[in-house]
Amino acid sequence: MTSSHHVTPSIPAPTSVSPSGTLDPQAQAALAAYREAWQDLAIVSDEGNYQDPRLSAHLSGQLLLTTSQDLYLEESHGIASKGAPILHPRVVGENLSARPPTVAIADCIDFRQFVQYYKTTGQPFGTAQKGMSADLTTMSTVTGVWSVTTQKMQADGSCTA
Repeated sequence: MTSSHHVTPSIPAPTSVSPSGTLDPQAQAALAAYREAWQDLAIVSDEGNYQDPRLSAHLSGQLLLTTSQDLYLEESHGIASKGAPILHPRVVGENLSARPPTVAIADCIDFRQFVQYYKTTGQPFGTAQKGMSADLTTMSTVTGVWSVTTQKMQADGSCTA
C-alpha cells in the first residue's frame, strides 16, 4: 500500500454514491478502517517487519501478499520508511447489499512526508515524490471486519487535493 506498491485488480462498480455528510454507518466504518490501514502501514514500514499482524488485520487477498512481499524485499535491502502519508479520502460508492459488502474510496495521497531511506546510513532511497497520487481503493468485509481488498494507485503527480 505504499507509493511503491501498485496493485491494479479490477474494482467493482459501485451501486450508489453518498455525499460525505450522509454516509451510512457501514461506509463510515469502512472509511475509518481505510485510515487505520494507512496508519498501521506507516508504522510497520518504519519498524521493518513484513510479517507484522497489523498488515493482515487491514489487507486481504492478493494485496496483502504483494504488500508483504514488497516490504520483505525492502527490509532485505535495508530499506525502511519514516513519516506517514497525508490522506484525503472520500467514499465514492457503496454496495452494502453485496456479499461481501463493498465501499469504494477515492483519495489523493500525499507521500512527500512518507519517505524511504537506508537504515544503516539514513540516506534517502530512490527519488523523493514531488506530488500527490490518486488512489481508488475497495474496502470489503472479510470475516466481519472492513479490509482493503483492492487498490489502484496512480503515478506521482496524478492529483491535487
